[in-house]
Amino acid sequence: MAQDDDHLRLFLALWPGRTAQARAVACQSAQSWPSGARLIAPEDLHLTLHFLGNVPRDRLPDLCTRLDVSPCQVAVTLDRLALWQKGVAALVSATVPPALRELHERLAERLWSTGMRVDERPYRPHITLARHAAGITFAPVHPVKLQAVQYALAASQHGHYPRLCWYGVRAKRASRRP
Repeated sequence: MAQDDDHLRLFLALWPGRTAQARAVACQSAQSWPSGARLIAPEDLHLTLHFLGNVPRDRLPDLCTRLDVSPCQVAVTLDRLALWQKGVAALVSATVPPALRELHERLAERLWSTGMRVDERPYRPHITLARHAAGITFAPVHPVKLQAVQYALAASQHGHYPRLCWYGVRAKRASRRP
C-alpha cells in the first residue's frame, strides 16, 4: 500500500545523542560511497526498534498512548558495517544487549496488543547510513556507543523522519505533525 493522506508509514526508533550521532556521521563520512548512494541525513540517523508500515492516520492517537513502555535506558555498541539487500548500508551491532532486547520485546507485546503486525525475524540493531550503496567496500569503523533514555514513534516521509511521540525518562511530545 502506498502512503497517502490517510496513512502514515510508521516505525519506532532510538535516536542517538550528539556524541553518538557525531561518531555515526564520522563513520558515514569515512566511506567512499558509490555514485547513486543516498546518504541518510545526520538528524535522521536512528536505530530502528520496530517497523510498523503503513498505518491509518486516525490510529495515531491510540498508538501514541499505547506504545509507552517507559522508562527506557539502553546502551548498544555498533561496531561493524554491513551491506544488506537493495544496497542498504548499515552500522550494526554484533549482539543485542539485554536492555535493548527487553525494550524490543516489550514494544512487540504492545504492538501485538494493538493488532499491529510484528516482524518475526531476529532483531538486528542497526543504524542505516545509506541506501543504494551496492558495490561499496567499507573502510574500517570505530565503534559507536549509543546510550538512549528515550525512543520515538516516527513517520517516514520522503526520506525524512519526523518524530511524532517521544517516550522514556525525559518524554516529550513532538511539536511538528506530518
